[in-house]
Amino acid sequence: MNLEQARFNMIEQQIRPWDVLDPAVLELLRVVHREDFVPEAHKSQAFVDTELPLTATRRMLAPKVEARLLQELKVQRHEKVLEIGAATGHLAALLGHKAQRVISLEADAGLAAQATANLKRAGVLNATVLNQDGSGGLPAEEPFDVILLSGSVAAVPQVLLNQLKVGGRLAAIVGEVPVMRAVLVTRTGADFRTVELFDTVAGRLPGFAEASRALRSLPPEGASVATGGRAPLRCSPSPQNAACRLPGASRRMASVTGGLCLYNPGRASFLRNPMPFVSASRPILQPLALAAGLLLAGAAQAQSLQELYDTARGYDATYLAARANADAAAARAAQAEALVRPSLGLQASGTQARTEPPSGAGPSGINSTTLQAGLQGKYSVYNAANTPTIDKAKRGYAVAQADFESAEQDLIVRLASAYFDVLSAKDTLTTSQANKAAIAEQLASAKRNFEVGTATITDTREAQARYDLAVAQELAADNDLRVKHVTLDQFVGRVGVEPKGMAQPVALPALPSDNVDTWVATGDEQHPAIRKARLGLEVAQLDTQIARAGDKPTLDANATVGAQNLHNSLNGAAAVASGVGTTKTASVGLTFTYPIYTGGLTQNRIKETLVLEDKARNDLDFARRSVSEATRRAFFGVQSLKAQVSAYEAAEASTKLALEATQLGYKVGVRVNLDVLNAQTQLYTTQRDLAKARYDVVVNGLKLRQASGQLRAEDLTAVNTLLVK
Repeated sequence: MNLEQARFNMIEQQIRPWDVLDPAVLELLRVVHREDFVPEAHKSQAFVDTELPLTATRRMLAPKVEARLLQELKVQRHEKVLEIGAATGHLAALLGHKAQRVISLEADAGLAAQATANLKRAGVLNATVLNQDGSGGLPAEEPFDVILLSGSVAAVPQVLLNQLKVGGRLAAIVGEVPVMRAVLVTRTGADFRTVELFDTVAGRLPGFAEASRALRSLPPEGASVATGGRAPLRCSPSPQNAACRLPGASRRMASVTGGLCLYNPGRASFLRNPMPFVSASRPILQPLALAAGLLLAGAAQAQSLQELYDTARGYDATYLAARANADAAAARAAQAEALVRPSLGLQASGTQARTEPPSGAGPSGINSTTLQAGLQGKYSVYNAANTPTIDKAKRGYAVAQADFESAEQDLIVRLASAYFDVLSAKDTLTTSQANKAAIAEQLASAKRNFEVGTATITDTREAQARYDLAVAQELAADNDLRVKHVTLDQFVGRVGVEPKGMAQPVALPALPSDNVDTWVATGDEQHPAIRKARLGLEVAQLDTQIARAGDKPTLDANATVGAQNLHNSLNGAAAVASGVGTTKTASVGLTFTYPIYTGGLTQNRIKETLVLEDKARNDLDFARRSVSEATRRAFFGVQSLKAQVSAYEAAEASTKLALEATQLGYKVGVRVNLDVLNAQTQLYTTQRDLAKARYDVVVNGLKLRQASGQLRAEDLTAVNTLLVK
């Protein structure tokens, strides 16, 4: 099956006719592949206009229903969304591309696991699936900008409406078979406004109350229901004597029976089966369950380096451009193969003519029609330039592959640098905050001592000055963390990417070899820049062969077969004499071409290519020297950083002891307040520098592998094992 054609047909023939005209939504349906979220047994029906079975009781919504709900919700980039009924995660993926954060609740454990896997595979990192009943919403995370019920319910519980922000929207499919209706509820303060969207039928969501018409409660107090262009009906909260009135009306316009507003067709616009609501009390969560939910939500927000890399490979523009260039080079290489293959062309023509002979020379006004058709074939029997031209195209493809490998290595290093820059900035902010808190405590102590007369004002002023400096440092660290987050976010096109920290205790990996010459030798063999330079030299040599072929002969085989049909207005012998009828022709031949004199073109072209060969050799030497220099620099940098880590670890232990001794000396009066402040600052500075040195060891280890040409995605997986699970 042609998936792209099927996707196009789904959008153009099912979704667009259903008034889904938002270009952003239509484009999103092209980007998020629905078939990736459909169970294997039903993949052939992924684009069919129907619900797909997932379990015995659950269904995946039809494509047009999903698209229409997505369009009506108008999700914005800054909004938080709650989805109830994750199913396989398709709607969560669509919402994840539009919202800042998506939390999807799924009562079925199997579907929840499947949705989580599908979202991870699709690179949707801002959508979290929780395996729990959704009928009570998620009070721990309220309020929400958007709530979507991805299935039908008999009525929308009040508890869900209460979890909306003011201005928030809730979309649901409400009713009973065979009459169900999609509705959009908007919170307007204490009130809720409901708008009917379209009629449909959808599978039930589990966990929601099923109520008969007689037992359904009224719409919530103050709720209004759209009345087809007229002012919305305002419903009273009393079930015993309820009535819906048009605002400002003095007469009763509709009665409420069993929670349903029954309009008088003569006095108000008829609204078919207005949306029923079921009142429900807010569930009481046990403290342990609440804490567990918060822990799951927080853990789901943090992404590992490997997860971000998998997503960045589908988003980073530089990487994707290099991959496209490699694909284009493969097509160019295939084009060159046509030089040694035969070609065949069809030619046809039709001509209408009228001839007026001289007066008295025969019949006047001869009309004729000529139809011609033929096949022309050609094959290059010998051309000295063909083989080196094909080889040159293959080298071009290898060059593009080397560029693509370099781009992949560059993406790994850039992403890892941004990832650990965020962690380093977080550590800097944490130490700045801890330093400020310790100085604040010392400031308070200095003030107390001054008040009781055991210290001078100097201690207080020194502590105050150091505290003000700590506040400024904290503000700078906070801003630096925001900037580093922006850099990391742009790799995956998401806002609020949160990296996982390093597992404690930190165990930095050892280098495969402590001999720098081994790294340099590996780089000379494997580095894509050197491989590209070697290929450049080979291409230059092939250009010389092609130029020399300009002095050699060529031999081509040609064949034609055709027919011509002539019809005119003459008759008898005159018609035969004019050639009326069908004439068939066929020919086979060889064309030999030998260049005797080209005006110096070939000779000067050969001179040019020979000079370009020398340039390519120099480029190769430069690439080797550059790789050797970069490898040695990176190797010694890693060695130095590892030594710094050991030194900082020793310094951290020493500064802790020094701080304890200084604090004790201050208490007994042999040290002043400034000594304590300096010791505290020294400890936090050492801890910050130690964390940064560890991050630098990891990043520079990747840079060393990149400099020696052996950086692979597996190296990133090894780094990922150093992070918190």
